[in-house]
Amino acid sequence: MRAYYNDSGYVFRFTSADMPGLEYLEISDGQAIATSLNLGLVPVVRNGQLVFEANRAALMKAVRERRCELLQEADARVCMLNDQALIAGTMVDQDTRQALAVYRQALRDIPETTDPSAVVWPQRPW
Repeated sequence: MRAYYNDSGYVFRFTSADMPGLEYLEISDGQAIATSLNLGLVPVVRNGQLVFEANRAALMKAVRERRCELLQEADARVCMLNDQALIAGTMVDQDTRQALAVYRQALRDIPETTDPSAVVWPQRPW
């Protein structure tokens, strides 16, 4: 069986058919390939070897979903503090407001600045 791949190394077809003019790697273990694909891993040729890497798009989706959950939690915290202050006739102190704003901005920045396999989540300020 052959694994045909593009210039970036990403495999686009497993087949025993001849596809003239295309780069390929001879492979033997079909069961390992099937298992890896079923786990959502992406086949890539690196240094002449077939390897399976995590699907970056799927990892980023999971990161964005977690980030949204944390933002919703922070928004609920802001609403609760504002309601408590309104009921008490006071204001939320500046340090608390600033800490929440910094935390929420750090969460919003995660998708643009983070490797999805090594996310460092900001600490909750409460």
